[in-house]
Amino acid sequence: MKVREVEHLVTVTSEIEKYVAFARQINADKDYSQPLLDSDLIEEKLERAVHNTDDRVLAVFDKEKIIGLFVLLVIDDEKYVEITMGLSGSQGAYIELFAYLSQYFNGYQIDFSFNPCNEILRNILNTKNALFREEQQKMVLKQISEIDDISGIELIDDKYIRGYLAIHDTSNYWTGERVLEEPDRFYVLVATEENNVVGYLDLTKNYEENEPYDVFVKDEYRRKGYGKKLLAKAIELNNPKGMSLMVDVDNVPAIRLYTSMGFDKVEGQNCVYATWNV
Repeated sequence: MKVREVEHLVTVTSEIEKYVAFARQINADKDYSQPLLDSDLIEEKLERAVHNTDDRVLAVFDKEKIIGLFVLLVIDDEKYVEITMGLSGSQGAYIELFAYLSQYFNGYQIDFSFNPCNEILRNILNTKNALFREEQQKMVLKQISEIDDISGIELIDDKYIRGYLAIHDTSNYWTGERVLEEPDRFYVLVATEENNVVGYLDLTKNYEENEPYDVFVKDEYRRKGYGKKLLAKAIELNNPKGMSLMVDVDNVPAIRLYTSMGFDKVEGQNCVYATWNV
C-alpha cells in the first residue's frame, strides 16, 4: 500500500473521475460516509482542493486500486491540519494516512470529523490518545421561519471586535482572531445591547450549503430572542444558498431553537470530532 499526492496541476476532469467515483461510492456507505459531505458536491470539492495551495489531496492505493481518499487543509504557520474529507472503509488506508501524518506533520494539531459508525478510525484515534468531543447531530434548513424583528443584529465592525473576542469560544481551532483573519471564508454577526456585544454567530460563506459554525449568547442575555435573531439574519445573508449545522445530540435547548427556525434533523449524518496532537 502507498500514499500518493494528487498533484495540484491536475486540471482535466477525466484525470480525477476515478477519485470522484471512489469518493461517491464510500460516501454512500452508512458506516464510512463523511458527515456534511453532499455526494453531488464531491467533484466540485475535489477540483477546488487540487487547485488550492493550502490543501493536500491524498489517495491510498493497494496496488492500482484506490482504497482511501483524503483532503487535508494545511496551515503551516499555525502547525495545524484539518481532515476536511476522509473517505475509506479500509484499515490499511487509515494506517497509511497516520504514517503520512506522522512523517510530515510532527508537532502539528490534526482535527478529524468522522462518522460515529467508523470504528476503524475511532479505534486508531484511541491508540493515539486523541481527544474526542461530544457526538453531534446534523440539521438542515428546510423552510425559512420569518422573524419580523432582527434589531440589535449587525455584521461586525471595528467598534465591536473587542467585545466579540472577549466572549468567543477559544477551545476550537477557529478562535475569534482566526475567524476575523478570514473575511472571505466567514460572515461574522454580533448581537448588541446598549453597544455591548452579547452574542455572535460565525457563518461560512463559500459553499452551496453553508454552516453557522459557532453561535453563542451570554447567559444573562438568553431567552431574549437573540439566538433566533442571529439565525434569522444569517439565513437572510445566506439566501438563496442552503444551510446546515451540527449540534450536540444532548443539547435540547439548541435543537429546539433550530427546529423553531426551520431546521430538521438528518438521520444517519451524526458526526464525531477528535483532535490528535502528533
